[in-house]
Amino acid sequence: MTIGTEQIELLLEPNDNPLAKNYQQGLKKQGIPALTLFTEDLDQEFNRLKEKVTFVTEPTKTEYGYLAIIDDTCGNLVQIFQEEQ
Repeated sequence: MTIGTEQIELLLEPNDNPLAKNYQQGLKKQGIPALTLFTEDLDQEFNRLKEKVTFVTEPTKTEYGYLAIIDDTCGNLVQIFQEEQ
């Protein structure tokens, strides 16, 4: 994600804590994102990221807005969300 001229990087590390690992695995098994990032243009973000990450849900319109979900390869699902306009 770019804000102005600065790059922001978020790193979710693999989890070695058994309690937290069970929670993390439960979320993923139920398809619940561990993190939601908001954007003003989901299509633009999807096109920018689709060659770099694995989307488990491509951009989808819902009753709440527009979303896509990424598998971060560390056991987490990350949702990118655009509010309904």
